[in-house]
Order: sequence, then structure tokens, then C-alpha cells
Amino acid sequence: MTTLENFPGLEPPTEFEGTDEADLVVAGFNVAVSRARINTLGGNDVLNTALGEGRNRISLGDDNDSASVAPRDRVNADAGDDTIIGASRARLNGGEGNDLLYISIGRRVQATGGEGIDTFIVGNNPSAVITDFRLEDRLAIQGIENPDPQLLEQTFNEEEEVFQLLYDGDVVVNFSEIQEDEIGQFGPNNFSFLPIGLPPEFEGTDETDLVGAGINVAGTEATINTLGGDDAVSTGLGEGRNTITLGDGNDLATVASRDRVDGEAGDDTLIGANRARLTGGRGDDVLIGADRARVDGGRGNDILDLSVGRRVRGTGGAGEDHFIVGENPSAVITDFRVEDRLAIKGIENPDPQLLEQIVNPSGSGFQLLYDGDVLVNFSRIREEDVGQFGPDNFSFV
Repeated sequence: MTTLENFPGLEPPTEFEGTDEADLVVAGFNVAVSRARINTLGGNDVLNTALGEGRNRISLGDDNDSASVAPRDRVNADAGDDTIIGASRARLNGGEGNDLLYISIGRRVQATGGEGIDTFIVGNNPSAVITDFRLEDRLAIQGIENPDPQLLEQTFNEEEEVFQLLYDGDVVVNFSEIQEDEIGQFGPNNFSFLPIGLPPEFEGTDETDLVGAGINVAGTEATINTLGGDDAVSTGLGEGRNTITLGDGNDLATVASRDRVDGEAGDDTLIGANRARLTGGRGDDVLIGADRARVDGGRGNDILDLSVGRRVRGTGGAGEDHFIVGENPSAVITDFRVEDRLAIKGIENPDPQLLEQIVNPSGSGFQLLYDGDVLVNFSRIREEDVGQFGPDNFSFV
């Protein structure tokens, strides 16, 4: 469980080593945004470096893992039935197991299925390369309206020295290596076409679900319900305005502008873009909002980071909550109580004597100042709590 003491978002490390349980890894949150070394070890892990700058080295270890990775990331999924979504110039290796590799999003993605019966999602990306396609593997082709299997053609490009699959003369995917005895043997059992367009609704399972806007659900105004399991939802590639319900489990959601997220039960991590609405629900949740986001911890001992975006509004809800503030004088807390805590960042050599509580001179509520500068606004404080805040409520990080 994430607590303020182990909260990693203040200065994410460049190395991450997981556990044999299910680990949650997010670039910019508990690992650096670029050039990180990540080893999740065992457990059904969920990883998202797509918000970062890439060039990470990632090992997913054993069990069934889910990963959405950044440009130029190198991923080795190791053992297990893994799902990996690759951005431009990423290198994906499924390792052992029956893996699902998405190489239809970024340019020049390279994928190696490894051992097992692997499925590659291709289309819309003629520069994608598969290094080890075998007769037991499968291709799922996106982006073709009214497809006709008769228009598929296998050819060898002598200039590029690669085998290619064409559809109506256009490159679908490249194969850098095909076993000699399998050349010309691929047929209908190896290829399938995915419907044009993406569904506006997604309903998950009680296992780990990986949901991506523009990948397996529509990019905007989608309705997503992941049900049980430790799920990962990423809608940042879409246009927002989605409605997302995460259900049970310890879930991760990195969402687009104006998305609405309800974490429901579990210790969830919710990261929202501009004007997102994040509700943690039951459990000890972590919520981070960009400009004008609204974050509500719900029931549980939650951490709300109000320091990232401008005009972020935070409600802790029931429980002993921690609010991270600083570097954002427009942040508002709606329900600060004596049992809650403030973690103040961005102040060098802090002096607690320079903290001051005042009535907001330009509106209702109160303000906390440091050396005369606003740290955070309180829209409402319970009458019985006025004047009761002290050193136990504030810390500098």
C-alpha cells in the first residue's frame, strides 16, 4: 500500500525492483520518466511508461503481466501470458507464454513473440516488424474496411531484405525472419481481421484487464467497466470525456481530459489530465490531477497530490487523508480536518515558524501561507477545527 512515507512521486528513482506480488509501475510516479531500469519480478504486474519520455529497460518477470510502454522502451516480458502495447521504436519481446503484442500504434515498433502461441495486433503501421513469426502464431489486422482475405499477399522485398504481408498492394507488416520450411505456408488460420472502428463500451473480467483508448475501446465518450481484478486503463491516446468504473481490485488509471473515473473498491492509483474527475471510492487510494481536475478520495486513508496542475480541487472524504501541496497556490481543499495531513513540497530549508493560517481576503474560506505566499486554499473548515491545526498537521517534503 502506498503511504506518504513511501510515496514515490516526489522524486521518482531511476531503478525499480518489484516483488513476487502484483506490482504497479507508472513512469513519473514510482519510477523516472526516462532511462529507467525496471524489473517487476513475479506477480501479475501492471506497468505504464507511456506517460514518460521512454528509453527504459524493462523486465516483467514471471506470471501474466500487462504493459503499455513509451517510445524506444525495450521490454522483455519473460515467462507468462503477457500483454504489451508498444509506442514508436519500442522493442517488445514476449518471452515464454502465449503473448498479445500490439504493434499497430507507434512507428517502427519491433516485436519478438518468443516461445508459445503469440498474437500480434497489426495494421495502420506499415513500418512494424515481427522478428520470429511462426506457423502457430496469429496476426490480427486492424483498420481495413470490408476486408477481403483474397487481397492478402506474401512477398519478399529484396531491397529491404524482409518478407512482407500486403493487403491490396499496401504493406501491413514486415517479417525480418521466417523459417525456410514455413515460407508460403501461412493461411487463413494465421490471419484475422478486426472490425473497423472500436466499440464505445468495454466490460472487463474478474482477471487483470488492460484497456486502451484507441486500442480496444473508442477514443472518446466511451463507457468502461473493468469489474474485478487489478486492472490498467489508459485513455491518454484518446480525446477524453469517457466514463470509467474500475470495480474491485487495486487498479491503475491514467486518463484523458474530462474523463470521469470511479475507483470503487481497492487501493487504486488514478492520474488525470486537465478537467478530469477522479473518485477513489473505498480503499486507500492515490489521486493526481492536472489543471482544473477534481479529485475525491472517498472512503479510506488517501493521498491526493494537488501540486501538479493549476486550480486542482481536492476532497479527502472519510478517513485520514494526506494532501500534497506546494508550487500551486490555486489548489483548493474542500474538507480539511484535524485528522488530515498536509505535505508541503518545493520549499528549500523550510522554517515551520513561517507558516500562517489566515481568512481568505478575496473570498470565503481560509488560506495557508508560507512566508507570505499562498500554499493552499481551504474552501471550508469545520467550526470545531478552526484554530486547532498544528505541527502534527503539516510536514515538509
